[in-house]
Amino acid sequence: MKIAFGTDDKLNITKRQFGESLYYSIYEVLNGQVYSQQIRENPARKRSDVDKEYGCLEALEDCDIFIGRDMEGLPLAELSGRNVEIIISSLDDIDRAISSFLNSEENYFRYYNPRMKKFTEYSAILKI
Repeated sequence: MKIAFGTDDKLNITKRQFGESLYYSIYEVLNGQVYSQQIRENPARKRSDVDKEYGCLEALEDCDIFIGRDMEGLPLAELSGRNVEIIISSLDDIDRAISSFLNSEENYFRYYNPRMKKFTEYSAILKI
């Protein structure tokens, strides 16, 4: 499984929309442990306004989960339409967020439920 975070400084989750991130920090997780981590530049930062949204999506096309601080509107619909789970974190630090996520510390996260078209407490996903 690959988990992506939008970041500007490669350490913290950006507070801006995911498409405005300078980079994406991608974690590959196997058996509940981080196997590898890479930084990807956001290709949308170099494109015209028309292509920006799709550049972001291209950078995340192999990711299963996106964890951010905020997401709404078209980006939310596009990512969830591509079967990427969208999770909002109250944590800023990426290392702390990935650790908390892998340790099921759900009080830091809200999950986007595409059927309900809203964010719910993360513990709700565990009951599905």
